[in-house]
Amino acid sequence: MVSVKSDMLDCGRKDGKKPLHVREWTCPVCHAHHDRDVNAARNILAEGLRIRTLTPES
Repeated sequence: MVSVKSDMLDCGRKDGKKPLHVREWTCPVCHAHHDRDVNAARNILAEGLRIRTLTPES
């Protein structure tokens, strides 16, 4: 299962959970722009690649 870490920004600041209607936001500290859908896609890709390394090739 993929763990969603929406409260940890690039600079390490914890910003807390956001309601689902908030699709994107900018960190007030480092000014990094975050997009919930892009972050979800990255998490899914990372998890798929992790699982792939655990599965022996046939």
